[in-house]
Amino acid sequence: MNEYTEMSNNMILFLLGCTVTSWFTSQLFKAILNCAIAKNFSFGYFFSCFFADGDFPSSHTCFSVTSLIITVPYAEEIIANADSTFADVTICRLIEFLWILFVFVIVKDAISVRGSLKKLSTVVKSFLSKPEIFLNEVSSELQDFWTGIAEGINVNVGHMPHEVIGGLILAVIIGSIANSIRLGIYPLLIVTIIIAICYFLITFYVLTNKQHFLETYKKICSIFKKK
Repeated sequence: MNEYTEMSNNMILFLLGCTVTSWFTSQLFKAILNCAIAKNFSFGYFFSCFFADGDFPSSHTCFSVTSLIITVPYAEEIIANADSTFADVTICRLIEFLWILFVFVIVKDAISVRGSLKKLSTVVKSFLSKPEIFLNEVSSELQDFWTGIAEGINVNVGHMPHEVIGGLILAVIIGSIANSIRLGIYPLLIVTIIIAICYFLITFYVLTNKQHFLETYKKICSIFKKK
């Protein structure tokens, strides 16, 4: 195994490890948040939340952006190498372009396509849960049948914008930690870890007290409307 083959293998392993870590971290934090919001800390509920789609933060955004943050510095190091040929530079630029395109498609899919599907699923589930709102008479057998279908609909298939932003911020944090470790920039590592702690604490507090913030926001809006 020559030097370049070993470097390439190490890069792939490092990229794979960081990507898996970002997905695991986002899913773990999502599961903890959902358990805290629902006040249900049973293993079964935690397990289902860990492998669930949707919610905060977006794991799709997190792992795709993390992979981009890891890949681009590697490509730029190859381009900056004096021994790099025109073909090396061209391939690196092409990889960067394709990776940015890949991240753009993933993020757009999370917000627009899967986000629209989430809204549609919510409307359909509401209709099936209470069809008497739209129909004059509904038999109990038909109501039970539709209620069973409604309970099986997963509305958490897409993401709201703030969930995608949360995944993006987490990806920047994980990518910065990984790059600072690889390059030995330990001051940046310490600062990023502090930012990561603040990120987890603030988002956990805000999302677990979301109802309180919404009520406060409504009260403030009503005060301004009266004026």
